[in-house]
Amino acid sequence: MDQPFYVIDPDGEVDIVLTNPDAPFAIFDENQFEQQDPRPAVENTREDSRRPREKHRRKRKRSSPPSEPTPAVQQTTKTVRIRVSAKHLSLASPVFRSMLNTSCPESATVAEKGSVVVGADGWDVQAFMLFLRILHCQHHHLPRRVSIEMLAKIALISDYYECKFVLAFFSDTWIRALADKKPSRYSRDMILWIWICWYFQLAKEFQRTTLITIVQSIGPIPSLGLPIPARIIGLCDTA
Repeated sequence: MDQPFYVIDPDGEVDIVLTNPDAPFAIFDENQFEQQDPRPAVENTREDSRRPREKHRRKRKRSSPPSEPTPAVQQTTKTVRIRVSAKHLSLASPVFRSMLNTSCPESATVAEKGSVVVGADGWDVQAFMLFLRILHCQHHHLPRRVSIEMLAKIALISDYYECKFVLAFFSDTWIRALADKKPSRYSRDMILWIWICWYFQLAKEFQRTTLITIVQSIGPIPSLGLPIPARIIGLCDTA
């Protein structure tokens, strides 16, 4: 079956084959988010819940390089192929660099054949494309605004590939553009916002968001599969 084929760098040496594209993201049970009347605001929260700490990278199993598929554009397949630059990937991400360094079979393929296929799994296609365009300095392809969910997805991809610094300018721009969209009630978006604040180290906003969550939640707070440190979720649950 044909697969969608996107080109970030037409002269690129790497084809990323994304399996299971647009996998379900941050799934939650609606019943867990039924709200009660907010309790009075808590004056003091625990110190660990007040500000972000160092990131806790999500552990994911990397895909093995798949067999060579036929490039095409069709939205009914289960894989997506994206042509990118080995140099841009290696400069931006230690994870990609490790995949493409001289000790890897993939690197030998680049040297001998001029191209290589590497795998990825489960990413949202739009978020992954925006992430890769940032790595390739294709700023003219990037939107001025993204949704909370899209920013959470991009942050998750960035966390996995260990290249938050590359996002700095655009994450700041996108976060400022979300100033009037920040959630004020306990909800799925609130959990996504907690993840964004943690990952990008937005200390004051993290404090505000976790305080609202502590005050308004009526049951265990789910992480939604996001790499928010367990101690943070635990502190919100027990506060």
